[in-house]
Amino acid sequence: YFITSLLQGGVPIHIVSRLAHHATMKILINFLAQTGARITETLELKFEDIYQNPYRVKFREETTKTKEEYFSPITEKMYNQLMSLRPRICPFPATKNTVLIDLKKRARKCGIKESKVYSHAFRHYFITSLLQGGVPIHIVSRLAHHATVETTNQYYTHVQLQELTDYLIAYHPLSIVTGK
Repeated sequence: YFITSLLQGGVPIHIVSRLAHHATMKILINFLAQTGARITETLELKFEDIYQNPYRVKFREETTKTKEEYFSPITEKMYNQLMSLRPRICPFPATKNTVLIDLKKRARKCGIKESKVYSHAFRHYFITSLLQGGVPIHIVSRLAHHATVETTNQYYTHVQLQELTDYLIAYHPLSIVTGK
């Protein structure tokens, strides 16, 4: 919700993008928002975990919440951005705390409340935008690497409630006859 709430709250896009003016941080934020990966898994990535044909990243079982290896698709552009971070040992040599401190510092400079800034917000943004875009929940669940569809359903169906209400009002025979 972080990015979405900032934009919906009237924060201009150029201010939101200033949160990530440092190249590595910008790539990290884009990666989190485009993959829905957890920050702890992302910070453990190694260059040998990044593949092309097809473009994807591997999260190793010892680094994942579920303790299972999985792959996430990435775009060619993201692949190139990750590769631009070489010759480091890993793409994002930081800790979760370091990233959070940096995000909060950048948020302060942009006039954004620190309490609204947390790394998991990019995962929420990823999942919410897919659901709002009409991607079936079982696909979103797989992309988010939730253990079950019920997990996705439990935490994210509230996002769809307004849309469902809108459809009910617009198309249900009694709603049409009686109005709202």
